[in-house]
Amino acid sequence: MPIISIQANDTLFFRDGRPFSMGEESFAQGIFPPPPSVVHGAVRTVFVAQMLDNGNSKEEGILLSAGLTILRIALHSTTDGYESSDFLFPKPADLIIPKPKINRQPEAIFLDREKHNIHSSYTLPQVLVSPTNEKTEEEAHLMSHSELINYLNGDGSRFSVRPLSSFLLTETKIGIGRSFDSRTVENGKLFRVMTNRPATVDKNGSIQRLCVAVDYKGIDIPEKGLLAFGAEFRTATYAKTTMESIPCPDLGGALEFKIYLTTPAVFASGWKPENLLTTHSLELCAAAFERSLPIGGWDLENRLPKTMVQTVAAGAVYYVKAQTAEIAQKAALAIHNTAISDMLNKTNYASQGFGIALVGKITQKI
Repeated sequence: MPIISIQANDTLFFRDGRPFSMGEESFAQGIFPPPPSVVHGAVRTVFVAQMLDNGNSKEEGILLSAGLTILRIALHSTTDGYESSDFLFPKPADLIIPKPKINRQPEAIFLDREKHNIHSSYTLPQVLVSPTNEKTEEEAHLMSHSELINYLNGDGSRFSVRPLSSFLLTETKIGIGRSFDSRTVENGKLFRVMTNRPATVDKNGSIQRLCVAVDYKGIDIPEKGLLAFGAEFRTATYAKTTMESIPCPDLGGALEFKIYLTTPAVFASGWKPENLLTTHSLELCAAAFERSLPIGGWDLENRLPKTMVQTVAAGAVYYVKAQTAEIAQKAALAIHNTAISDMLNKTNYASQGFGIALVGKITQKI
């Protein structure tokens, strides 16, 4: 399958689902990484532009581009070109990070797993609780490819992580609203936008860039080129690259395993993957996830805003159990490295890259 690396040329702005209308709100905060729908739309647009260059109609290009399926999305850091020095993934939500001592590298540790025996609205049979009374880090962190493999295989109890902010430079832009007819400034329409530049300078003076690697199928685009990425017609360059796969672990006869989301997911039942559980005859035992992320966007084909949906944030972890070891291993192989999102609002969120899941062993004992 073709794999490309997308590298920003400038600051980038991707909106979350919070409302922003000049004159009512004056500040919009960008998010990073972009939602899978943005990546999907950027690759589709390159294909449509290629079709137009070849003499085809825009309608034909849009129709054929609908065959695009995103298979994997990962961040990666690089100091030279598009080849990765390391792939990076969101910290699994069943890990917490005690605030490190001065000048120490932050480490993530497992939440403890316990039977649910208290009266509450929580309906699952197990709960995940903090093993420490210390303060913990709340900002987003990333885990390296090798550390993630250790985590999924149940190797180790502490994992090195890096804050996402260490890869980004935040820049603020101030703008004004103007009348469409007179092109003069309108009163009360001063606004401020927080953008992200996915590049930093390391201690050796080298520029370290944070890129988005995309594995896809269904359409063909040139191996390198330019694409639109995010709001305000900001651009990024892309080129062919490679991305190592992550093998599904052998459960070793265990009935339980975990499902970890590398990208935000959309489920018809809200935060629960009910359809997935039913399909593979699994019981949901416990779950860990951050606050939901509302996602909207723009419909390229119908030229309308997309319906806003609440997504389960990337990094979410579901602990599931099967009746037999055979069912567990079969389900694990079927789920691993696939998009598990549901069809919703006549939209195939799985093909856009929402809910790309990996399977891991459960090491926490009750």
